Parts: sequence; C-alpha cells; structure tokens
Amino acid sequence: MNIYISGISGTGMGPLALMAKNAGYQVFGSDQHRGAISQELEQAQIPFTVGTQDGQYLQEIHEKYHLDWFVYTSALPEDHPELQLAKSLGLKISKRDELTAHLVETLGLKMVAVAGTHGKTTTTAMLIWLAKNLQLPAAYIVGSTLNFAPSGSYQPNDRYFIYEADEYDRNFLHYHPWLSLITFVSFDHPDIYPTEHDYREAFLTFEKQSKSLIFANQSAAPSDLSQIADKDPLVLSSPDSRLTLAGQARREDANLVFAATKQILC
Repeated sequence: MNIYISGISGTGMGPLALMAKNAGYQVFGSDQHRGAISQELEQAQIPFTVGTQDGQYLQEIHEKYHLDWFVYTSALPEDHPELQLAKSLGLKISKRDELTAHLVETLGLKMVAVAGTHGKTTTTAMLIWLAKNLQLPAAYIVGSTLNFAPSGSYQPNDRYFIYEADEYDRNFLHYHPWLSLITFVSFDHPDIYPTEHDYREAFLTFEKQSKSLIFANQSAAPSDLSQIADKDPLVLSSPDSRLTLAGQARREDANLVFAATKQILC
C-alpha cells in the first residue's frame, strides 16, 4: 500500500510515518516547514517535500506510484490544495487515527495506550525506554523526539503497541486498547469539548472501550468507578518508594509505567 501524509514532519504524523515504513508500507509526504521529525524521516529514507503544498508533488507521486491513501493532519483546512486533489483522485482519505488503528489491527498488536491531560509524552517515553531495556516486543509511537530511539518503530516480531493517545480532536476514541494508562484528567481543549462534562465523558468513553485500565492516582479516575467495574480498574496510590525521580508528577508517571510493565509481563 502506498500512503501520502500531508504534514508529515511534525510530532503527530512523523512517528506514524516511521512505523508505517517499518511495517512495509510505501510512505511519502509533504510539509510547509521542516518539523521535529524531519531528520528521522530522512534517515528512514521516506521521500517528502517541504514548502508550498500546492498539490504538484502529490500529483507527481500519484502518477509514479499510484497512491492508495491520503492522511492529513487536523491543522489542514478543508480547502487545502492537497486535500482537494486527493478527493479528485479518488484516494482513501482520513486523519492519522484511522491509519494508526489500521496498523494495529493488520499487524495484530495489543495496544497499550497512554492517555491524560498531562504527562502523556513523559509516561509514553518512559514506557518505551523500559520496554527497550527489557527487550519487550513492542512497537510504538510517541508525540515527541527521543534521545534514545526513533519516535516511531515497528519490528516483525512485535506483539504490543505503545501509543500516546491524544484526546485532542477526539483522536483517542477511535481505539479499543488492550491496556490503557490514565495519567491525569483536568479540563482542556475547550475548542473541542465545550464543557468539562463533555471532556470527562470523552475519557469515560475511552475507558469503557479499553480492555483493562490503570490510573496513576485517584484524581485520574472517574468519581464513580462502578461505571467501569467490568474493566477491573487499578487505581494507584503513592508511588513506589524506590522511585526517586525529582517531582511528584514524574514519580507518579514512573509508578504508572512500573505497574503497566508488570501487567504486560504477567
């Protein structure tokens, strides 16, 4: 399958491009500016162009490789030239969540999702680092650069998929994780969720879609745990005394990673 990603070099799309390439897909893309993942894309030999996204590069790639799927970032307006051209070419069109879910299903991976208002990136990076050191068979996508590994990865023997599940644009509601880790929940993104109730209801829906749940602390969990009793939720209390990271929030993130790793290894 040949995939074109518009906005490919940012921390939202770049890691997904890397994972898709690792999984054997042909990946191409474009961006207005060089984003944080540009160097990693080049190292992975993923062709992409930077500059005016007028559709010319998309047309050239389609004529040469016959594209199947156009993936675009939430920041792309409906009248964007590449999006309009993709529609006229009859390509499958979606945002990143649909491609991510496709990879998880096609590759037969168990998703370990990290969600929450704050602490997602740190917790996801910690879990990736630990998985690598324990040699766990885990693919991953994190919305940042890492100083110890690429921001997205997949190997043929991977069984798990560690994913930073973003609530913005209701992205995380497209998934049904094997295990979900909830770091902290506090009202955010009023442009997507008009009220705090809407925001918390989205998290509750995500939690109900998960097979198993671990909450970093009591404030991360819904006030009425009976709504998710069938998930046998684990609500953590004080971080393990052996965790000596600076800052309570970081210790809670690490404690969450510790609990998740134990569940993966069981």
